[in-house]
Amino acid sequence: MQERMVAVVRHGKAEPDSETGLDRDRPLRPKGEAQSRWLGERLADMLEPRGTPIVVASPARRADETARLIAEVLGVEVAYDDRLMVDAPASGVLDLIASHAATALVLVGHNPQVSRLVGVLWGGTSAQGPAMRTGEVAVLTGRAGSPPGAWHLTETLRLASD
Repeated sequence: MQERMVAVVRHGKAEPDSETGLDRDRPLRPKGEAQSRWLGERLADMLEPRGTPIVVASPARRADETARLIAEVLGVEVAYDDRLMVDAPASGVLDLIASHAATALVLVGHNPQVSRLVGVLWGGTSAQGPAMRTGEVAVLTGRAGSPPGAWHLTETLRLASD
């Protein structure tokens, strides 16, 4: 089986409020935009030998904006999936990963889900993942069909604070 790379991204730094008052409508701050572009550049270097990546994001505004900035650097489009929404269970994202045959998948979502997802992929179903900060990516590698706990956490990246 071919090795796959999954990059799990927590959206960039977002505004504390939105014009509508809805959490899902919070936009990125300028720092979040810079984090997202930086992540796109780092991921482009890592993904190049693996072929064209697929970028899938939560439809919440801050994740959408993060994904679009990353995808712009990668030269791809963004797909959206409600399984990456705030407070959705990590189990749905495991199904999402299994449903894509791409050798490189970039997932953009929210905490606590993204931290749990990294923990499950890396350590198994009962593992707690690293506390992912805004604008951070955890890069994991594994084989297609690898069960929870069989993935390798190769690195985490985040643009240093100003």
